[in-house]
Amino acid sequence: MKGPRTLALDEMVFSSRAVPATTGPAQVTKVVPAYRVDSFETAVIRWIPISVDFSDGPKFGLFQVPVFIDTAAPPGGGKQSLKFTVPRVATKVHGLMRGVEKVDLSKAKGLDLWLKTSADGTYILNLEEKDGSRYDMKIELHAADGWKAFSFPLADFVLADDSKDENGRLDAGEIKQLLIADATGLLGGAGADAVTLWIDEVLFTLAP
Repeated sequence: MKGPRTLALDEMVFSSRAVPATTGPAQVTKVVPAYRVDSFETAVIRWIPISVDFSDGPKFGLFQVPVFIDTAAPPGGGKQSLKFTVPRVATKVHGLMRGVEKVDLSKAKGLDLWLKTSADGTYILNLEEKDGSRYDMKIELHAADGWKAFSFPLADFVLADDSKDENGRLDAGEIKQLLIADATGLLGGAGADAVTLWIDEVLFTLAP
């Protein structure tokens, strides 16, 4: 994208302490391994905010809304989460995308994550294969629920309406990215000037 860029650095130090492992191999239980996509326990943001405007398009945009590391976190979890605040309108969808194309997910069986929203809404969790095939999971979130844990078997994801796949099945080893998007406005829900979504502890559960 063309245009000016600003880089700000602050509090840069060299330290002998190990950096927290916020992504990589993990364990759900002693017998259930996992790949942690992100626990958000550092200041590093690995997710890309994307926007799709359907008013005359679709037109895709990147980095149109800010993303922050926040001190809100699920009970019993870490100390931080990812905070994403967007306007909710009928013609536009905002989401967060994370690439995992370099990760071997061939043994992945499910996707777990924690979510919290400031306003009731319908969200779409999308997994995309390397050939561009996309699979969806619809999530209804309610502000009154606060933090809520979700655990979705990969077999329950369905092929997106505007996508095709040669075998009609989500192949775990072909997953290249995941996306969570607020589709409330597009699906006819009420608009809002600012809706905040918090995300934490995103991981793929693996077969032992």
